[in-house]
Amino acid sequence: MVVFSRKSLMTLIPLVAALPSKRDSSPAILNSSYVNPHFQQSCDNVWSYSTDSFQYLLSLLNGTDSDFPTGWVGQNGWTNIAQWDYQQHSKLFYDQYKINETYYAYNPTGCYAYWHNPLADCYNDDAGWAALSSLEGYEAYGDPVFLAWAESVFEFVDGHGFIHQSDLDAGYLVDTKWPNTTLQATCNGQSMYGGVYWMNGAPMDPNQGGAGDPDVNAVSSGLFALLGAELCRITGDQVYCDRAYEAIQWIDRFLVRPDGLIYDHINGTSCEVKDWTFTYNAALYLGAYGVLGHITSNQTALDIAKQVAITSMNTPVWNTDQGVIFEGAGNVTQGNDAIGFKSVLIRNLHRISQWMDSDVQEAIRQYVNIQYWSLVNNDSNNPNMPIQYGRNWTGTYEVSTGQTMVAALDVLNALILNPQSAFPDTNVTNMPVIGI
Repeated sequence: MVVFSRKSLMTLIPLVAALPSKRDSSPAILNSSYVNPHFQQSCDNVWSYSTDSFQYLLSLLNGTDSDFPTGWVGQNGWTNIAQWDYQQHSKLFYDQYKINETYYAYNPTGCYAYWHNPLADCYNDDAGWAALSSLEGYEAYGDPVFLAWAESVFEFVDGHGFIHQSDLDAGYLVDTKWPNTTLQATCNGQSMYGGVYWMNGAPMDPNQGGAGDPDVNAVSSGLFALLGAELCRITGDQVYCDRAYEAIQWIDRFLVRPDGLIYDHINGTSCEVKDWTFTYNAALYLGAYGVLGHITSNQTALDIAKQVAITSMNTPVWNTDQGVIFEGAGNVTQGNDAIGFKSVLIRNLHRISQWMDSDVQEAIRQYVNIQYWSLVNNDSNNPNMPIQYGRNWTGTYEVSTGQTMVAALDVLNALILNPQSAFPDTNVTNMPVIGI
């Protein structure tokens, strides 16, 4: 197996150094009503505050009643932590990452006691998030066990969620033995081949909700596609790319809205499409197409990623008139999965930026800065020295939790898209980090 490092495929600092520092210098991609923030404190200050934010999240691991998130949210947190180290060329958080990722590999919630597959449980999307975290750890720290875990999750979901021709012929997902869950071979005249069930469900427990769940989801299919694309990039094994294309093209057939955003899921029994629209479904879709387009030299795939990125940054479905993502707002003291959806969009815009035209790169950079501007000024503990962030990026700040911090860290990681010239040389601290 040939293993390629992401360092050989992308070099972040030279890439961003060539970008213009003002949105006005390139063709307008973002809505004209959006704010155009500028940094008011030095780059050193921004990175220092950001490091403190990561340290604050990790401090939540301490004590009996840890506020560090568990499950898929926690895995996204570890993804951010490993990415921070990767971008900073450090191993600052390696020990904590390895201890916690190793624990999670053999103690995930749900169905691990049945499947005994590292990082896998009842939810195929949870397994996907964990595998992507493990891949980020592999790229940051070079530990081959993290790559092996990610590959094992791909194989697991391929056998316990991905819809093969044998499943269509049998009328149900064979390997998970769901005799009461009928799978239609076609919906709306299109083959269901390639979709990924949301849950696999432990068949040893007939009362397990997932054992009869008929939903085939954008998130589970998109994660599988993105995981396959990244494994293809890292290992050079074309099999991963082939399967990733099959999963993403299933989304094309069933869940793409007229505007290019992504519906949530289709019921594999009734063929009913659920028209919920969330940031993270569009994020995974554009991320998978971006990686696939790059590594297979497929301009059509890159164009799809570009168009969905532009739509995602401009849609009123989740953006305010100023350009701030408002999804996941509400009572900031209550846990809710939607807290972290929006951050996945930032992560995947960051992911694909390196393969986009300069005007799209600039739009992504500005969009990231808009989120940071609002986080700092409207949803942080101190706009002059922001460390803790809340759930409602449009404000107002009330409290930070493990979930809210995980979401904000994606924005902090994406700030690396800014060139040094975007920051002032002065080291003042008596004004907000970023303003308009």
